[in-house]
Amino acid sequence: MAEKLKDTTVPNPPTADLLATVGLKPEEYAEACRKLGRLPNIVEMGIIGAMWSEHCCYKSSKIHLKTFPVTGKRVLQGPGEQAGVLDLGNDYALVFKIESHNHPSAVEPFQGAATGVGGIIRDIFAMGARPLALLDSLRFGNTYPVEAVGNPEADKAVDEQPQEAADGSGDKLNIPWGDSPVPFVCTVSWMTTMRQQLFERGPEARAAVKAIREMHTGDVHVLAYCVLPDQIQLALYLENGREEEAEAAVAALKEKLAEVVAPQTQGKPPWDSFVMLHPRHSGSELMEAIHLLEFAPVTRQKVAQVSDYKYVSQVWRYGVPWLDDETDNTEARELPYCAGVNDKQAARSRYLVNGVVEGIAHYGNCIGIPTIGGELVFDPSYTSNCLVNAMCVGIVRKDRIHKARADGPGNVAMIVGARTGRDGVQGATFSSVELAEDVAESRPAVQVGDPFMEKLLLEATLEILDMPGLVGIQDFGAAGLTCSSVEMTAKSGTGMRLDLDAVPQRAKDLSAYEMMLSESQERMMIIVEKGSEDSFREVFSRWGLTAVDCGEIIGEQRIEVLHDGAVVANLPNRPLADEGPEYDRPHEAPASWKNRHLLDDRDIAAALERINKLPVATELAGHSLPAPGSDFEDILRRLLMHPSVADKWPVYQRYDWSVRTNTLLGPQGSDAAVIRIKETGQGVAMCTDGNGRAVSLDPRIGAAQCVLEAARNIVASGAEPLGITNNLNFGNPEKPDRMWQFVESIGGIGDALRKLDLPVTGGNVSLYNESGGRGILPTPVIGMVGLLEKAEQAIPSRCTDSGLELFVLGTHHARLDASLLMYDIARLRSGMLEEPDYKQFISCMNFILHAAGEGAIRACHDVSDGGLLVALVEMLAGAQVDVAPLLAEGYDMGDHNRLATLFAEDGNRWLLAVGPERKSWIRTAALHYQVPLTPLGRSVDGRLTVSGGDEEWFGCDWDVLETCRRYGLQAALSGD
Repeated sequence: MAEKLKDTTVPNPPTADLLATVGLKPEEYAEACRKLGRLPNIVEMGIIGAMWSEHCCYKSSKIHLKTFPVTGKRVLQGPGEQAGVLDLGNDYALVFKIESHNHPSAVEPFQGAATGVGGIIRDIFAMGARPLALLDSLRFGNTYPVEAVGNPEADKAVDEQPQEAADGSGDKLNIPWGDSPVPFVCTVSWMTTMRQQLFERGPEARAAVKAIREMHTGDVHVLAYCVLPDQIQLALYLENGREEEAEAAVAALKEKLAEVVAPQTQGKPPWDSFVMLHPRHSGSELMEAIHLLEFAPVTRQKVAQVSDYKYVSQVWRYGVPWLDDETDNTEARELPYCAGVNDKQAARSRYLVNGVVEGIAHYGNCIGIPTIGGELVFDPSYTSNCLVNAMCVGIVRKDRIHKARADGPGNVAMIVGARTGRDGVQGATFSSVELAEDVAESRPAVQVGDPFMEKLLLEATLEILDMPGLVGIQDFGAAGLTCSSVEMTAKSGTGMRLDLDAVPQRAKDLSAYEMMLSESQERMMIIVEKGSEDSFREVFSRWGLTAVDCGEIIGEQRIEVLHDGAVVANLPNRPLADEGPEYDRPHEAPASWKNRHLLDDRDIAAALERINKLPVATELAGHSLPAPGSDFEDILRRLLMHPSVADKWPVYQRYDWSVRTNTLLGPQGSDAAVIRIKETGQGVAMCTDGNGRAVSLDPRIGAAQCVLEAARNIVASGAEPLGITNNLNFGNPEKPDRMWQFVESIGGIGDALRKLDLPVTGGNVSLYNESGGRGILPTPVIGMVGLLEKAEQAIPSRCTDSGLELFVLGTHHARLDASLLMYDIARLRSGMLEEPDYKQFISCMNFILHAAGEGAIRACHDVSDGGLLVALVEMLAGAQVDVAPLLAEGYDMGDHNRLATLFAEDGNRWLLAVGPERKSWIRTAALHYQVPLTPLGRSVDGRLTVSGGDEEWFGCDWDVLETCRRYGLQAALSGD
């Protein structure tokens, strides 16, 4: 980008191309001129554009980020510094953060990923901490061709439909609303039974749902207003509904729910006569909560909020007959559009995966920091915009924590580390716009890393921490010298005079513009007391690094830049750092989201039809596969072979995850990796988790589920969750539907954190992840850390011993919405999500932590991608299981129910492997904690057998399943 600025004159007004190059919109340029009281020159425009970019000032997100919980009993440093800090309860603290390098990695995968790792490492040791471990979160497009399915125009037409009017006038049926509620008959199939899915999640409705949930005893699964067996009719009618229809509905209710529902007609209208009774609560108590939700008007297919009624039932399309209409829930339905991947795109994705993994491995291995965990996900939405998020965790004595300060006028600013080049000039601006379809022209914006230089810089920096005269440290990240000088002085209420003639250069004839905006790697700024420069220079010289005086702290809050003896920039620093643009961008759910519905029999029938048409693999990475013996085995194999699920050894074999000998449980040893802290004997668990599938269906609930998924992984390792850092990867915030995804996701993350009493200590926002008008799946990534007071109590996720007792801890609602089976294998990208049960999660967490402390659990693995059977294969070397106790009560015994039992991913569930000698103890403990613990079966050698009561559903040899799991990713990366 910088080569476009050889002409340093600035026309008035500046051209659109010039503004785009420096990253300013016309209205932002006008605001900058107003704050300055004059026109900026080209260097100043570059500085303002970088500091006011999305990457540096979070102008589209900070208004929403303020809603996060950021305090807590362990928080020593929250957002605002280079990394978050949590107290470990002794003399030590944990320092951690996650960052993205998405755009650079899409352009030059090796250097983009490598410098992303280098940058996050510098954030950690700039706080005074020694880095302990690295994790990553990687997402790419499919590495093999996939055909597009569905009709893209149909989906487009849905999104372009006019919205329903708030007063109900958008209803084509023109129902005359009266003084009385106007409900109608609806049929609720077994796929739409969960109460929280039938209602809008407004604050009043949430309160009503909570009131009903509190009455739920845990052993009664039928609350009359929502949890109904297949085809039970609610007594909800239009005012002119026929009396015989009401009598038929009442008869059905009496027959099926006599012990729970007591209809008292006595000539009263249906909405007044139904008093819902619960075995342990009076009818009036239950009625008070249920009446808010039940008896409210609805429209056909959609729900229009009617001003006279605050509580509106959400009875979704295809599940609701209108008057005399009948809905056939068995006929296959046309499924939503899903984009494809062609040969060229698949080949590029393979190139990106290999380049990114090699870049991460190269940098981490060379610097000697283990990469011990993460996630790797594939989806067509990431084809043009891969996601590369890197997390680093470090340890620091609490009395050695350093911050980015520039106090004391007269003190000296020093640049330490590598020399400055042209690489990465305007990288912050480059990361704040949509990625060009021709990425080659963006290569100059990608930095070049040197891990050996970083190792020297790390050790030299840690050495100077105890030296007298050190005032502050900050690494050169986005916007390089500009961001460091502006942020440090703005925090301290000071200013800085910079002399660019003193900046060490590795390229000839660097302009002031290039030096101020270069993002050359392995550089830092330190502020030292005047007169102490020589002692610091001696330390860095001993490590083979340059350390030069480049400026001085001044009392006036300005950044003054000199080059060739002349002032080339003179800007107030507070407007740059703290008074940048702050947008409350329009955000609105797309019409397709408002028309969503629960997956029902017809959706699943259509999805299974798609799966049955897929070719069956007979060979995988040179290993032959016999024909599957059943549809269940075929589905299980497909899930295990899916590169998002398959064994990640082709990636982790390139990482040195055991260097420094602190790794207790590495990349594949536990749901969360565990590092030993030798100084204290404690263990730190860490993981990264995201779920674009769930967030795309419901951003608020999906984002909350990401937090719970990370927490389940931390708990599965035996650790207590402490806090999170997050990386929020989204599309173009200038599009209302993308911004809505972002806003709702922040709300969901905040909801979950407040329920779990966990803080956010910092993170990163990466927007504009789209190309050619197509955005990625909304992908918030949660980086979570947890604590084990005794490191040796860490629990592995895998156990190959036979004879172990297997249990399922927790519950789910047998929902396939957002599951890997439906979303990726069948490519059915629709459905709805359930509200998380935080109370049950907390009870299960306390149970696991107690059992871990007693040494009662041999292995623990959360049920997530792929569902129950995939978790079994990942955890064991064979098993005989009876899933009959897991079948949802009141469901039919057809294949759809069995599919949901085996492959659903909803709810909070863990698989536990327990030695026979602790079987009684674990069941007694579950009763004490009042958590659902269901016996599943026993581990055996060499075979998986699945039965449902007296009927065997299917069985298959374990070595076939292990072949699918072991070589699925290898085959995908080779293009097979």
